[in-house]
Amino acid sequence: MIRAHGFKFLLAFQLRTDIRSLTMPTREHHKKKLNNRVITVNRGRFLGGSSSINGMIYIRGNKNDYDNWEKSGCQGWSYNDVLPIFKKLEKDQTGADPKYHSTAGEWPVVMPQE
Repeated sequence: MIRAHGFKFLLAFQLRTDIRSLTMPTREHHKKKLNNRVITVNRGRFLGGSSSINGMIYIRGNKNDYDNWEKSGCQGWSYNDVLPIFKKLEKDQTGADPKYHSTAGEWPVVMPQE
């Protein structure tokens, strides 16, 4: 309970703090690109909304982007140059190809969880 200027407010929190919205591919070209999958998108349902959900997505980026940066003059930014750095950082727990991923780093990389 919170008291402010003579008013009493009772704050109730639910353990479930997100609403799982599902993406439903409706157009044929979307269905084809998603292989008819339904994707879960977490949405906040409390003060602060979705920005209050504390989560992180790990995405490396496209190989061609890194290679193009190096071609543009950013030495040391080719995909082959940054791959060892990514591998040094990540602690892959998904069973991904060890040629591209490592299990020895500090950043845990896991599959999306329900």
